[in-house]
Amino acid sequence: MGARLAHAAHARPPRQIWRVLRILVGSVLTAVLLLGIGAGVGWWSRLPEIAVTRAEPPLPRSVGTPSPKPITAICTPQEKPLILLTGSSTVDEWKSSDTDLKPLRTENIGMGATTMKDQLLYVRRIIPTVEPDVIVLYSGANDVAIGTKPADVVADVRAFADEARQHLPNVVIYFVSINDVPARARNGKEVDAVSAAIAALATPDGPLRFIDTETPLLGGGSAPNAALFRPDGIHLNTDGYKIFSKVIRDRLLADGWDEIPCV
Repeated sequence: MGARLAHAAHARPPRQIWRVLRILVGSVLTAVLLLGIGAGVGWWSRLPEIAVTRAEPPLPRSVGTPSPKPITAICTPQEKPLILLTGSSTVDEWKSSDTDLKPLRTENIGMGATTMKDQLLYVRRIIPTVEPDVIVLYSGANDVAIGTKPADVVADVRAFADEARQHLPNVVIYFVSINDVPARARNGKEVDAVSAAIAALATPDGPLRFIDTETPLLGGGSAPNAALFRPDGIHLNTDGYKIFSKVIRDRLLADGWDEIPCV
């Protein structure tokens, strides 16, 4: 009996230790559980804030950063520049000018047998009404044929240009070289003098410009090629106009007169 009591007294302390350990472990687990619940509740309460933060767009790029896509200008379609063809019979007889100069937008008002003085009167009436962007002028051959001095023809061309720009300050005028023709070989020096003087006054991109059609028509020779003219020896035939029109068309296209302005 005494031995059992002594043994029980000796065994009791371990049971108390286990009881204390269970209490401590339970307390720790309870604390951890409470902390977890508290953190979960805090995170749940911040869900709307987190959602809004994630939905916000990215910050704008700094000033000066190139756009990833090219910016296309908003353009109101306009008509192509109007090119007015005027002059003496070489223009008047150019019946295929509209087709030959496509895709350029042109209007042919040539009038046979006219001189530069006639053209000056003509332009005063026509230009304010038509309002072209470009004038292509072929004239002066008839002036020389009736004895007008080259210097006077050049003066009339300058007066024509001044008159046109008085009505239309931005108009561009192309003077087309006067062609040497078989029937007027005696006037070759005079018509060449007129063309050379106008070429000297002209600039590649100024208000007065020059187109040399005579050199291609001569084809490297010094005399007019009769094969490019009609039997009258004055007016170009179909083959002649092919060369004449190509030179003019190429120059006008090169200068951008087929472009549609963007407004």
